[in-house]
Amino acid sequence: MWRLVKGTAETAGLEGWERFSGHSLQAGLATAAGETGAGLAQVMW
Repeated sequence: MWRLVKGTAETAGLEGWERFSGHSLQAGLATAAGETGAGLAQVMW
């Protein structure tokens, strides 16, 4: 999974792609979901 995340981030030209991980992807998605009004139960899967 980490290879997919890092490789995709690098290919997309995202700054700091070396620090990307599955955890950072999950945390980012949870943050975005929370910002759009998703409840905690919906975010925690």
